[in-house]
Amino acid sequence: METPAKDDGFLKKGGVWVILQGILLVAVLIWHFMPFASPAHQIPYFGPILVILGFILIFVACFQLGGNLSPMPVPKSNSELQTSGIYAMVRHPIYAGLILIAIGIYALFPSFGQGYLTVATMAFFGAKATREERWMRQRFPEYVEYMDRSWRFIPFFS
Repeated sequence: METPAKDDGFLKKGGVWVILQGILLVAVLIWHFMPFASPAHQIPYFGPILVILGFILIFVACFQLGGNLSPMPVPKSNSELQTSGIYAMVRHPIYAGLILIAIGIYALFPSFGQGYLTVATMAFFGAKATREERWMRQRFPEYVEYMDRSWRFIPFFS
């Protein structure tokens, strides 16, 4: 299976993943404001710290990707494999940041629904990363070696 070409359509470049990601993240952000969301006990300071760390991680990762940054999980045809900076330790720091934000929001506004959305966010980005890594291995043969020396989301946890 080949990596989709530059002129392939939105869906062939992984557009479904982008749409689902958007829907899930909007749900995570607005769940607390839904009239049926039942609040539980907050964990003071923990939530805001995770949200801030998540945004910092995303900002640093986006900055380090530079021109390689794309919302699509399929690597751009003119992209280069980024393995330095934060990417020396973690292969998907943007996804890790989004997961931290989801956990932080859950800590701020705990409820069963928010908990389910947080778990769904983690499962979604796990699945998206698995698919993206297949495309990355096709585009960059050295990606396999990079996978051996880096962690997917969290250092010291494969």
